[in-house]
Amino acid sequence: MKEDSKKNQKKKVKEISEGVYINSTPIPSDSDEFEKAIEESFKELKDTDAPQMDESEDFHADLNQSKEI
Repeated sequence: MKEDSKKNQKKKVKEISEGVYINSTPIPSDSDEFEKAIEESFKELKDTDAPQMDESEDFHADLNQSKEI
């Protein structure tokens, strides 16, 4: 049993449906631990086969342009 739980702990990023990924790691309440957990989540997501956003894509810029209209 302990081995199964260790394996499940290592795979914290799950694909819940096609192209939709979640991180099942509990969120800590300490702000420093929270920042570390967020950074780790992004590292884990990059290690999966999840599609990666191109750094040149800026969705917030598109949203800001629509507000200006």
